[in-house]
Formats: sequence, structure tokens, C-alpha cells
Amino acid sequence: MILGFAMPASFYPNYKDMRSDAYYAAAMSAGRNGSMAQEIHRQENNHYVDNLEELLKVDRGLTDDAQVTFVFGFVSESGFTFTTQHGKDKQKREVEFNYRDN
Repeated sequence: MILGFAMPASFYPNYKDMRSDAYYAAAMSAGRNGSMAQEIHRQENNHYVDNLEELLKVDRGLTDDAQVTFVFGFVSESGFTFTTQHGKDKQKREVEFNYRDN
């Protein structure tokens, strides 16, 4: 009986890490999709956007996971920067996406 209780407790930290990594991967995926939406928007409108509402017109799936947030930074005619983060990622990792024309 004791062995039965000890093993699940030893696996718990790994399970938490796997969940955190999955949340981080969701933030990365949303960011990659956001980058593609930025490029599509620029091709259609000749400029990048600095808000999620405009990107959602290109890809409504960007908010499929309500825990993923987008924070926009530098945006100009020649490039953009934004970060994504998942609210449940215990490590609070941010993913940065940027592009700049030469």
C-alpha cells in the first residue's frame, strides 16, 4: 500500500511541468498564428496592426484559448512586435514575435 501512494506523489512534479509546457506551447502556437495574421493583414491593407481586434478579423481562432494574451509593442509600416503568454503557465514565460522589413 505504501508504495502505491509514494509513486503518484513522485510523478506529480513532472505532471505539473508537462502541463506548464503545454500552456507555453499554446502561447507559442497562438503567436505563430498571430504572426501569419499580421502578414495577411499587411498584404491586404499595406500595414501591420497594433491590436488584437484587427487580427481577429483575419483569424478568429486567435482567441480559441482565452488564457492566451497578446501584448503589442513596436508596430510600423515595416514591422511589428508582440508577445504572447498563457495565464496558466506557472513559469510566466512570454513568447516574443517580431518582424521587420529590411
